[in-house]
Amino acid sequence: MASRFFPGYPVHRVDWGFEIVHIIFWALLVAAIVWLVVWLVRAPYHGVFHEHVAPPPPSEDAALREARMRYARGEMTREEYLQVSTDLGGPQAPFSIPPQPPEAQEQQ
Repeated sequence: MASRFFPGYPVHRVDWGFEIVHIIFWALLVAAIVWLVVWLVRAPYHGVFHEHVAPPPPSEDAALREARMRYARGEMTREEYLQVSTDLGGPQAPFSIPPQPPEAQEQQ
């Protein structure tokens, strides 16, 4: 049988084996795309995606925070606070308040 577009050349028909493989391939491809869309829609509800956020920077040490609170409540003197802060590896003076002169302390 001659081809309509190429007269004189025989038309080779492909048997059903190739057509079945072709149909199976496209069915699997469509199924994979549908599965991917369903997975992407349902993923946030199942905790698949997590926000990858860097952990917060380490805050100051709890012992330093407690020493600062005790100093703020007046339970320790400035010299004691600076000694504790230095011993714990904290800053020498976290704030710049000049020490009170001895005369001012006696008047209060």
